[in-house]
Order: sequence, then C-alpha cells, then structure tokens
Amino acid sequence: MVGKTNRSESDKSLKDSDLKVSIVGEKLVFDGGHDVTVDLAVKKFLKLSQSARGVATFSETTDFTSTIADGYSYVWGDEFEVDGLDKNKWSDQNTKMTGGEVLKVGSNANTLSVKNGAMKLTAYKGTDGNYYVPPSVHTQSTMNFKHGYVEMKAKLSLEVGSFASFWTRSISDSPEAAIAPSMQLDHFFEVDMFEVFQKNGRQSIGGNILINSNTPSKNWYPTAMPYTQQLVVPDEEYHTFGYEWTPTEIKLYFDGRMYARFDMSSPWTGKRTAGKGISGWDQELRPDNTGTNLVSFQEHQYLIFNHHLHIAVDDGKGGKKGFLASTSVTENTGFSKADYVIDYVRLYQKSGQSVYKK
Repeated sequence: MVGKTNRSESDKSLKDSDLKVSIVGEKLVFDGGHDVTVDLAVKKFLKLSQSARGVATFSETTDFTSTIADGYSYVWGDEFEVDGLDKNKWSDQNTKMTGGEVLKVGSNANTLSVKNGAMKLTAYKGTDGNYYVPPSVHTQSTMNFKHGYVEMKAKLSLEVGSFASFWTRSISDSPEAAIAPSMQLDHFFEVDMFEVFQKNGRQSIGGNILINSNTPSKNWYPTAMPYTQQLVVPDEEYHTFGYEWTPTEIKLYFDGRMYARFDMSSPWTGKRTAGKGISGWDQELRPDNTGTNLVSFQEHQYLIFNHHLHIAVDDGKGGKKGFLASTSVTENTGFSKADYVIDYVRLYQKSGQSVYKK
C-alpha cells in the first residue's frame, strides 16, 4: 500500500492466483492472494504508463498456484515479469555447454532476453556463417535444492537442429560455486528433465539420468541410463514440464502426465525393461552399478537451461565440424533461427526438504 499502512484495506477474498491494483480512499493498494502475486501486481503496475490525471488500476487472474498435489508448497521461482535476467536468481556465467569452430556460445541481445513476461533463449545463424547460441542460464550460485517438485512452462521450437534442454547437476561438479554445503564427492549426478532431438521430421523430448566424474584422470563414470522414454512434442505452443525428486525416485512429467520414472531406492542392478509409452508407463529402471550406491543422488543440485544446436558443417576434408549431441539426429544445413521461450519456473517442496537461496 502507498499511504498510511492499514492492512484492512486489502482484499482478503483474493485467491493465490489473483492480483489487483486499486485505489482505496487516497491509498494505492497492491493486492494478491500470495507474496508472488502481490509482487506481480507491483511489477505489472510499474510497466504501465501512468497518466497525469491518475494511475492505472487493474485486476487479473494468473496461472500461479502456491500448492500442488501431495503437500508441495511454493518456495522459489521466477515469473520473468522484470525485463532483463534477474541476477539474484540466475547466472549466465560459467556456461555448462561449450561451442566449437562454427558454433559460438555467448550472451547478447539476440541470444538471451527477458521481456514481456518470458525468458527467450534464441539460437540463430549469423550473416558471417557462424551459428550463435546462448550460454547456460543456471542457479549454481543463486539457488540449490534437495528434493521437491520443479515445474516450468515453455514453448519449444520444431525447427530441425534446435536442441533445447532443461536439466540439473549436483553441486559436487563445482562445490566452490555453490551456496549449499557440498558432499565433496569425486563425481556428480545429472538429471535431464528433457533434451530435444529431431529425427525424421519429428521433435521428441527424452529424459535421462547419469553420473559424471569430476576427476579428469577418471574420465566419465558409466552413463547411468540411455534415454528412458522419448515423447513427441506436438506443436510450438506452451506446455508444462515437471520434475519430482524424492529420496527414492525421480519422475518426469509432460503437461501433468508422467512420461519417465527412475527407481532410486536401492543400488543399480543393470537390469532394464523397455518403456511402454506415456500411457501407464511406470518402469523401475536401474542402470549399471558405479559403486556410488546412489549417494550422489541425495546431494543438493541446481537448475540449468540451454538452447544449443545440432549443427554439422563440412570441414572441407570429408568430415564434419559443429556440434552433434547425438549421431542419430537429423542434420539441418539450412538452419536459420529457433526460439526456446520460458514463461515461468517454480520450485515446490514439502516440510523438511532443503533449499538455499541467494
């Protein structure tokens, strides 16, 4: 409220998702059913042009919810309502995916922007013949969490070559950059909530878990799991992507439906059964035992977003140069531009689950 402080002027009938800016007497009142929607009311108000005769008032119902099924409550997130990357929540330094001779990684107005209520990660071909992609946007030094449910809403490009991803790493990959206490392991785990692959004109997302060594002399630990289940993305509209992590399992969701599940309740046995598709799919998939007894999957982790490219260009010597995350993807030598647009990111947790915030 602007003016004499008196909470009785607030609208107590508002739901979590509601926000409102009004004039009560001589006071300007910012209302919302939750701290997040109050904050959104202020940010939306500041974006509006105010006239000399008065100020803009409005009310709105958003898609925000403070609680979800199974007792999860909102603890952290970003609705991207402030223009520019919020450095208290995100970093675009220390990128997690590198480039190459023709694939350039860097943050500029064309590759990374936050405006109009969304974060846009753009990959494009420059007039110089090189390909440009944004760096990783991550929470390594701003937010680390242990267990919970993460949800994000995004549009993916159907352009062949677009390699969008939503993933995490545990903090032992670089403990000096983290804000949570590290377990000081010689390896770290990774969860790919999704990576996008194009083949034969279809865009699919795939979930993955794996363990990496952070000791160069040891190279990589065995990959924990090849792609568990691929799911075709139907269009370039907004969809929700969820990641639920508990001490005993990891579940991945697309538009509220589980499309992959990993059993973390006991050491891996190396046994695997084929996925059955999104309908009724609930496999207990246990990959090769690395000797870690899954301990790294109980360490704090951080969120990462990337929009890379599957790009292959003739090197003039009968080979290819560029970036191919998988030899099975379809090459696109005519690539021009693709956008990965993120509307919101939200972390929900239960009592006793841990989060460190900057």
